[in-house]
Amino acid sequence: MPKEALYSTAKDKELMKVALNVEHFEDPCIVMGDLNDVAWSYVTKLFRKVSGLIDPRRGRGFYSTFSANNSWMRIPLDYIFCSSHFGLVSMRRMPHNGSDHFAMFIHLQYQEQLEKMQEKSEADKKEKEAAVEKAA
Repeated sequence: MPKEALYSTAKDKELMKVALNVEHFEDPCIVMGDLNDVAWSYVTKLFRKVSGLIDPRRGRGFYSTFSANNSWMRIPLDYIFCSSHFGLVSMRRMPHNGSDHFAMFIHLQYQEQLEKMQEKSEADKKEKEAAVEKAA
């Protein structure tokens, strides 16, 4: 939110707790939902780096999900992050369904060998410390 303080909010805290938990998973993992944050924000970028999860939208388009009720202002607020075990088969924004958000459809395929082939973002020491501080 434009007037929101630059300090950690409850939402940021939750996201960082998830990121710090997920970074240690060796099993396939998917995190999705309405994160109420844009893809280019510091918190979302930090989440992606710390968690090591992949954002399948990157390089594939904007996929604005909010506001379904306002055609002149649409931004991406809903996310699907996955571990590198998954490959993207297809993804699309669904038609308006009465909600203020558009639903997203994603078809992922589990392929264990992809884990070694896909590039993951990694947090540096300073970013990791920032995530721990936000999660506290």
